[in-house]
Amino acid sequence: ACRPSKGMTLVADSKANPASPVNKVVELLGVLGKQLQEEHAKDEHGYTEFAHWIAEEERGMKSFISAAQETIQAAEESQKQEEALAVSKRNTLDKTAGRLAHAEKELVDAKDVREQEQKTFEKNEAECVEAVDQFQRALEVMAKKQPDAAFLESTPKSG
Repeated sequence: ACRPSKGMTLVADSKANPASPVNKVVELLGVLGKQLQEEHAKDEHGYTEFAHWIAEEERGMKSFISAAQETIQAAEESQKQEEALAVSKRNTLDKTAGRLAHAEKELVDAKDVREQEQKTFEKNEAECVEAVDQFQRALEVMAKKQPDAAFLESTPKSG
């Protein structure tokens, strides 16, 4: 006939004897199962809270990244405008510097011409002064030699 297996014998023994090792294992497995269910519920709650926190953080980071990208784009555009303005100002400065250099050269040339004209004037003036002086001395000499000459009376005497 049939002989009962060892597993069946243990189950039969556990029903007959509630303090048997199999009953203890089943009881402990039941307690352990309850603990696992409780921990699972706590973990699930913690996971849900964590998932919500992650979702909020992700939304916040996306918003922050979007704002930062907009700020970067605005700064890059501003930088381009400032560079264009700097090029424009540099061109204006170069043109002004060129005009200034040309004006300074014209000034130096005009001073050279003025100095040359001044020297020529002073030379001519000295010659004229000497000629007038010679002319006056000649008139004085002629007046002494011909005191009654009429043309000599109309000239002013210098002393």
